[in-house]
Amino acid sequence: MGLQLLRAATSAGSNYRAACHARSRREFIAKLRLVLEEADECDYWLRILERGKIIGEGQDGGLRREAQELCAIFAAPLRTARTGGERREPPR
Repeated sequence: MGLQLLRAATSAGSNYRAACHARSRREFIAKLRLVLEEADECDYWLRILERGKIIGEGQDGGLRREAQELCAIFAAPLRTARTGGERREPPR
């Protein structure tokens, strides 16, 4: 489970980087969808670790909250891109 969490977390980061370099709106949306899926998967694995009592409740160091916040952060530009709003460059 820990490896799955690691894969999801690193995949979210690499797909975000790819989204920043997308060649089209369609590619940007596709990559950002992957980022959102992976961030949500991180929350899932953390919840499984907690429910399986592998880590104690609240002992994730705030990672579940952060994963949920990242989902909200990545959902916003995804909504904008889908509705035709201008894509803004992320800070580097």
